Amino acid sequence: MSWIHAVFAAASLLPQGSPKPTKPDESGQKSAQADAPRFKPVPIPRALVKALGDRKITIDGALDDWPKVVPISLRDPRQVSGTALGAYRGPNDISAQLYMLWDAQYLYVAAQVLDDWHRGLPSKAGLRQEIPPVDHVMLIFDPERNTRDMGDDRGRVEDRGFYLADLERTAGKLITWDLLRGSKTVTPGGSLQVTRRDKEGVTIYEARIPWDAVLPPGQHPQLGRVLDLQILVDDFDEATDSLPQTRVGWTFGMGPQISPALWGSIMLIGQQDLGGEAMPAFPPPPAVRSSVPEREYWIELLRKIRGLPPAFVTESDADPALVGGSARHQALLDLEGFLRSYPRLDNLGFHHRVQRRMVREIAGLVQSGLPFYWDQTMRDLQRRATPAPPKGTIRVFRLPQGGFYVRSDTVNFAVDPCGVGVERLFVEGGIDFVVLTRPAEVTRRQDPLLVRMSAAKPKRQFFTHLQFHLTGAVPGSMSVVKPFTDYRVGGLRRVTPIGMMTADGKVTMSYGYLVEWEDGRSLMAAGLSVSDKELAKVKVRPDVLLLSAAHDSAAHVATRIAPKCIVLDDTLIAEEYPAQFGGRVSYAKALALQSKLKPCPSVILAPGESIDVRK
Repeated sequence: MSWIHAVFAAASLLPQGSPKPTKPDESGQKSAQADAPRFKPVPIPRALVKALGDRKITIDGALDDWPKVVPISLRDPRQVSGTALGAYRGPNDISAQLYMLWDAQYLYVAAQVLDDWHRGLPSKAGLRQEIPPVDHVMLIFDPERNTRDMGDDRGRVEDRGFYLADLERTAGKLITWDLLRGSKTVTPGGSLQVTRRDKEGVTIYEARIPWDAVLPPGQHPQLGRVLDLQILVDDFDEATDSLPQTRVGWTFGMGPQISPALWGSIMLIGQQDLGGEAMPAFPPPPAVRSSVPEREYWIELLRKIRGLPPAFVTESDADPALVGGSARHQALLDLEGFLRSYPRLDNLGFHHRVQRRMVREIAGLVQSGLPFYWDQTMRDLQRRATPAPPKGTIRVFRLPQGGFYVRSDTVNFAVDPCGVGVERLFVEGGIDFVVLTRPAEVTRRQDPLLVRMSAAKPKRQFFTHLQFHLTGAVPGSMSVVKPFTDYRVGGLRRVTPIGMMTADGKVTMSYGYLVEWEDGRSLMAAGLSVSDKELAKVKVRPDVLLLSAAHDSAAHVATRIAPKCIVLDDTLIAEEYPAQFGGRVSYAKALALQSKLKPCPSVILAPGESIDVRK
């Protein structure tokens, strides 16, 4: 008997007659250590869900009242995402088996997750994240089987997600997630219990999901009904990390193509035990196409914007929208429409996958839609960023998903770099240092880049005023900056953090930075919360001010600093924050801000664009 088998059997968790887990062979164990192993694809998974019949199941976190059920297995290394830097240590670290039954009112779900350390959330813990940093299982159903893409695909309208997690304040409640619209509710009639058996290293999730929460209005379960399904198990293995290090998915990287919208299927059947009989034929999904534009559209949009260069809005320009020409304005309006409609949780999820180097998921995401555009824009930026600018020039690139890359004849650095492919700039274009104005936000930094910089010889510095989790770094060991303290970097006169620190060591969530060259050139990144008190200490009139359009007093900051020119930040990016926290800055609002910034010249850079500022 394998150790894995012994753990499950000793806890009496497996429903009677269920196939036993088996220990992966040695080659499988080794292959799991690479984030993109060279496995042969397997067919899209399918599973049968038996009718419950006259039995009664109590949602209590114990499975002794469940009948014989064939499990859905999530134990194959090909189903694991996020195995880089030793984050995945085999099936003992994270693997799962899932069981389902149904009747006329409910779908019953039980998941047995083998996890060496379970992270729950105490009732007094803060819940800043919408999806809290706790181990959990997510079930996402596509009843119409018409989801063809991530992003703003009309096929996702009726999709529903169900969040199974050990949250003390929501004990017994089942959360429904509308991932397309970014809303969550407690599921009426739903029930959930989570139990943990530390000795065996097993967490049990047991849930009852009402069919009217799964199916569209007017639809009911029936024999032979087929639904598409994705199963996700997120594993948090670091107490200080707000993101899962690894996760397991029913279809991750396993199908005949890499696609995050390629899910498995389940069929509702009666109480019969099929035994060794063949799987019944599943009807094909409907012949529909994604409503997300094809790749050719995004390539053409990138080409169009690249051919319509940005220009500064000056005092004499009556309408900022037309400074670069009506064709450019229309192209940016088109891009704005896609950014505005891109689901916020998809955007956050994409950043999460990048942060933890979940390579196979990223490879699937960048096949279509906005992620494809971001990836192609990043590759285009890499090609254009390699040549050094002329002496005395500050060249500012807008990174595709947010932040900036700054090149000069003496030093290159990044401000709040984030998103797919940014770490490649470290190798190809060179990044001497990074400043982070909002280091606690996972959408405002790129951990693979920071890890690479920390491991470089000589080590490259990144400036942060807050501690955060970084893979490989000892918690609490991160060197944090002090406000208005000068820091030396080769090729510069100094880098000065702009922020506040109270007597008890508290700081604001955002800091600004002033970067000064030896020849007198300067660039200031104002951050999101720089105030009058801090601005009064800035004695330099910068050549470039990176000014957040989301700053509550953006125009006032510009007046106080009186820079030679302004590059607007926090516009033409996808949604990061819920509406109650300010939401995103629209392109229209950014244009209106440009009028308020006069007479100081200002410019809005599209993703991947650059502007030269000469001394």
